[in-house]
Amino acid sequence: MPNSEIDAAILASCDQRWKKVALIATRVDDRTGLLSHWWGNRAFTKRVLVLARKGKLRAVGNLYNWRASEVMLPIAD
Repeated sequence: MPNSEIDAAILASCDQRWKKVALIATRVDDRTGLLSHWWGNRAFTKRVLVLARKGKLRAVGNLYNWRASEVMLPIAD
């Protein structure tokens, strides 16, 4: 599964309100089946980290711990 497909599913699962990363993971899995692969959890976490680092997502908490972190889309000016 290409990174661009994972990124698109993550961004489509977010909005401009804080959501637990665990909820976003569930939504992404519903769309793509990503988490059914042995490498899915790692790929999801990596893509969330990359999107946050690039400023496409705002993030708080420890992104490696999905229940202890939240993400949202940046608020447009």
